[in-house]
Amino acid sequence: MATPAEVASRIAEWRRRDEREHPQGLYELVMAWFDDADEDVRYEAVLFLGHHMKQMADGQRLLDAAIGDHSVKVRKAACDALGGAFRNTHDRRVAGIMADISRNANEDGDVRASALGAIRRINSQRY
Repeated sequence: MATPAEVASRIAEWRRRDEREHPQGLYELVMAWFDDADEDVRYEAVLFLGHHMKQMADGQRLLDAAIGDHSVKVRKAACDALGGAFRNTHDRRVAGIMADISRNANEDGDVRASALGAIRRINSQRY
């Protein structure tokens, strides 16, 4: 059985590869790793999904991670991934959730900054 560090490393390798090189069933497996106990595995799953998202409905997993993950690192990565996945879509729902995160005074500053950057990308704004 692989250690969490090995799993995270493998996800990172697959994330960098073209989708045609992925083993069959990898996407579903990565989606399941969103619920892993290890922070690094969840982080790599978020990055993978941000790069290889097949359908916009899978963005809900990223939203859930941005709102509710207990790791600052995972929440920040989820906000960044949402900004990329929904770039130039003007999606009001995602932008609204990112706005809520960016205004949350109890949230980590890096996560708030990533949420604000995501809003700008979603709304086609330049920095």
